[in-house]
Formats: sequence, C-alpha cells, structure tokens
Amino acid sequence: DLAVTEKVQKIEEIADIEKESTVIGLMMYIGNPLELKEHLMMSSKSKCLENKEIAESSSSAYYECAEVNAVVKGGKIISVIEEIKIFE
Repeated sequence: DLAVTEKVQKIEEIADIEKESTVIGLMMYIGNPLELKEHLMMSSKSKCLENKEIAESSSSAYYECAEVNAVVKGGKIISVIEEIKIFE
C-alpha cells in the first residue's frame, strides 16, 4: 500500500534512521583525477538537471545528475554506494 510506504518513509526520516535506498543525486566532482566531494539528494531528475545547470554556471567543478544506490538518513545522502544511471 502506497500510503503505508509513505508513512514508513516519514517515520524513518523523523527517527533519523540510516537506510540503503535508490535516489537521484546531484554529484560534485573536483580534482584531477576527478573525485566525488559533495552529493545532494534531489526530488526529481528535472530538478537535478536544473540545479546542475545553475551550479555549473558559477563553479569550475564537474557536476552530474545520477540515479544512485546510497545510504540515506534524514532526507540526505550520507554516502554513495554506486552510480546506477547518469542523466544528461
């Protein structure tokens, strides 16, 4: 049931429970070779691509939007386990 799933997700966020989840993230890479330095959970692919464009206009870092398998806690990405798909 979708309503039950949404309630469980809200309870997990409030309780600050770490869990593994597939989410969309805006990734920031810097250095040579490129190294992941920051990641921000996004609500949608379109929102991620919009924020990527804004970030790229004011920074020399490399950004990408990706569907990732990550450890999530309180609505934030704690760590990225693997990239599943990169969005262009």
